[in-house]
Amino acid sequence: MKTRTLFLLALIYFAVADIPSPNERRFIVEAHTKIRESVWPSASDMMLMIVWANSTRVGCARRFCGFRGPGHILPTYAAICQYDPMEGIKKKRPYKEGPSCSKCPNGYGCQNKQCVQSH
Repeated sequence: MKTRTLFLLALIYFAVADIPSPNERRFIVEAHTKIRESVWPSASDMMLMIVWANSTRVGCARRFCGFRGPGHILPTYAAICQYDPMEGIKKKRPYKEGPSCSKCPNGYGCQNKQCVQSH
């Protein structure tokens, strides 16, 4: 119950957040992808850019939180992302352990150690 309440409060807070610019979106996606390339143990079914194995879409927002650091000169932002479909966070892990891309679904290839839909 506590987790659900915190999640709901975060969603309400970020509902008024700014939509990231195209450059910020590219940066978020690149950073997200780099982090996911280096998961240990490796993931056998991880989709490109998505935290849950079977999620295929993500939307993110950011909000300016003020200035921090010495002299309060460092701008601080918070970000939140929503994944679709969203798996039960408490019920299972976001991906299965195994050799990278070894359990990608039919019609998917491997890019950056993550499953990516073939065009």
